[in-house]
Amino acid sequence: MDWSAEFYRKQSQWLGVYDGSVSASDRSRAAALKKYPGTSLLELGPGGGQFAVAAAQEGFSVTAVELVPELAEQCRRRALGQRLDLRVMEGDFLHVDLDERFDLICYWDGFGVGSDRQQQMLLSRIKKWLQPNGHALLDVYTPWYWAQEAGRQSCVGSYRRLAEFDGRHCRMLDTWWPEGCYQERITQSLRCYAPADFEALAGAEGLATAGLTPGGALDHCRGDYISQVPLEKAMSYEACLVHKRGRGQTWCS
Repeated sequence: MDWSAEFYRKQSQWLGVYDGSVSASDRSRAAALKKYPGTSLLELGPGGGQFAVAAAQEGFSVTAVELVPELAEQCRRRALGQRLDLRVMEGDFLHVDLDERFDLICYWDGFGVGSDRQQQMLLSRIKKWLQPNGHALLDVYTPWYWAQEAGRQSCVGSYRRLAEFDGRHCRMLDTWWPEGCYQERITQSLRCYAPADFEALAGAEGLATAGLTPGGALDHCRGDYISQVPLEKAMSYEACLVHKRGRGQTWCS
């Protein structure tokens, strides 16, 4: 996990990915959480805080834990003056002290940092932080999408991006660098899980999968992003976890 703070810090500096205002997508995702019981919400890795603010505006009591101090401060500034029930903490998910339990826990676009053992440790902590009838929602990357993306280069403004895939360890590798300055490259490495493998990992920590929702994918022919595709084509899926009580899996669309 040594790469993570530097990667997200530089990604923010170079690309401004966390600088935008609260989007319609953030608001839609926050509003969708109202179907679950309870109002206390923990977000892991809020980045610039767009979703955290949207959730607080929907009436949730939000605690956000961010690794990168600059992004945590950005999250605080975004909420400043809005009288929102939003608390921002800085820290590593595996070591931060949280005594309370939450009705909802969200971890968008980041699960897979570190080793399988570290994912197990995080899932164990999520179970501890979750109310007995609570729900945890996590974005999980699929191996098949990233395997087919391997070797693809793209250009975003004055930066270049290279997608690679470590087949032996089932990890997506996402490398960025300023045009003409490859020596300044930064790489994100996230473990990818097929649903059966993710369910086994979560099940070992006392969590059951209550739902799986396929996400979207880039359509390189059309040059745009399709927000929802069949699982076998999806970049990721959203897993809904609950305390293990023998609940069966539900596929959502």
